[in-house]
Amino acid sequence: MDGKKKYTKADFDNYVNAVRRECESTLLKQRERIDELKKSLAEAERKIASYESQKELVYKAITAALKKADDIERVSLIRYNQEIAQLKSFHEKWLSYYNDIIAAYPLDDDLIEASRVNRKISDVLSRAGDIDSQYQSERERLKKSLAEEDDTAEQVAATDEYTDRSPAGFSFAEALHPKDDLKDIMRELGVLMDEE
Repeated sequence: MDGKKKYTKADFDNYVNAVRRECESTLLKQRERIDELKKSLAEAERKIASYESQKELVYKAITAALKKADDIERVSLIRYNQEIAQLKSFHEKWLSYYNDIIAAYPLDDDLIEASRVNRKISDVLSRAGDIDSQYQSERERLKKSLAEEDDTAEQVAATDEYTDRSPAGFSFAEALHPKDDLKDIMRELGVLMDEE
């Protein structure tokens, strides 16, 4: 005998069948995995399509919010200028009235005190001559105050699910995934009008 094992046709057929079963099993697992990946891909594509459709609405909402903020700032400046102008007009009338009183009556302690108040008011209103710089300084003061309030609000809202919220209160995650209906948000901002 020469030491080599001799295989029969039955042994060969059994080996081929075992390899075929293993290949079919592997092929079946790969097909199942391919089906899972196709489902995952379809779900991901659906989410992307949803985000793409919301992107334009979010862009419009943010643009509208920025425009509204600019409008509010412009109106605030106009109102500030009007208030200063009214204060100056009132002060001029008061000075005219005060001068009439001084001309008609002799000076006493009350009138001397009123004279000091008049000078202080005149000083304040004369500094209001540069309305734009005074408006800007008041605006910066309010921003600082709001930032401090926002810091406090952030500490209180630590349980908020949007963890990327900026000090000003803006959250990209909330903009992309708002809790409220996007159409309702846009209606509130005045970007979207109800169809009649």
